[in-house]
Amino acid sequence: MLASLCFMLVFNYLTDGFLVPVAAEVQKAYKMQNIYPVTFTVIVWSVQAIPMTFVSMWLYNNFAYSNVLRLGSLLQITGAWIRSYAAVTGTFTPILIGTTIQSLSSCLLGQSGNLLANKWFPSNEYGTVSACCTLAHAALAGGFALAWAAFHDANQDTKEVLNDYIFKLNIFGTIIFVLF
Repeated sequence: MLASLCFMLVFNYLTDGFLVPVAAEVQKAYKMQNIYPVTFTVIVWSVQAIPMTFVSMWLYNNFAYSNVLRLGSLLQITGAWIRSYAAVTGTFTPILIGTTIQSLSSCLLGQSGNLLANKWFPSNEYGTVSACCTLAHAALAGGFALAWAAFHDANQDTKEVLNDYIFKLNIFGTIIFVLF
């Protein structure tokens, strides 16, 4: 369970960090008049944290932890596959909507490490659980690095590279979701 949660958190943070370094290229590729939609997909992860923290606390207090984690994973994978629809439509709207849905899962999954440690693990393993969940945050930096690696060639089609990245990330996320 801990490994599945950590991998789902990695999936979450890889998704979160990818568009930051390539926002201008994405704006040009989708022929948007301004960069606000791309910027929104980057900041929505932070904006939703305030209300979703209260929702997360309520859910964890009123439902089984495993059900709340499944809900977070379901939101994560649903948003991810909605983002993939951008390859079909050729527009940025599915990425915007899918990212917003994915961001809702961030508090449900990201704040669960200590709750799980206290509920499911003996006291001598609390540190290990917290460390594993905290190390998953390193995937945010990995998202930045993957963006640089994916978009380093100025002659490539930005939409194609973005859609390919989203699809590959979704395969990774779907495998974790099925195992979760």
